[in-house]
Amino acid sequence: MDAEPLSLPANAALGESPFVIKARGWSMWPSLRDGDVLVLARPDDRRLRLGEIAAHGFLDDAKTGYRLICHRVLWDSRRPGGGGIAFKGDALCQIEQIETTGGNRLLGRVVSVVRGSRMVRLDGRVRRFLGLFVSVLLWPAVVAYSGGREMIRGAAHA
Repeated sequence: MDAEPLSLPANAALGESPFVIKARGWSMWPSLRDGDVLVLARPDDRRLRLGEIAAHGFLDDAKTGYRLICHRVLWDSRRPGGGGIAFKGDALCQIEQIETTGGNRLLGRVVSVVRGSRMVRLDGRVRRFLGLFVSVLLWPAVVAYSGGREMIRGAAHA
């Protein structure tokens, strides 16, 4: 899911927490929806937890700019010498692994979503595991049942 900064250059550049971004796209449906306002907290030194939603940014040559992506964390193997983080959009079948070096940067953890006049916290254990269930088990089964077997099989061998 792409994200559009709302208050990003000013407070994110200063390292302030929390900051907000506006979600764009459908890769995290049903957890996040196009137009949702996401509240992010700065990542601390600990590893990201399984099932958390995190934002990472990278330079995108095709779009000539900096892209911000919010996806669910499957594992975090960062360590002082390097390592990476594996992400997956809830509505996608492929897994993306990023190295948090070079142009890739971990920007924060999504702690809540504002949808209309409601704010829903996403950083609790129950929300993380429900989201992980949808992302890893339920959604691929729905895609497979609806005829997307080749898409899942192709993603498994990619």
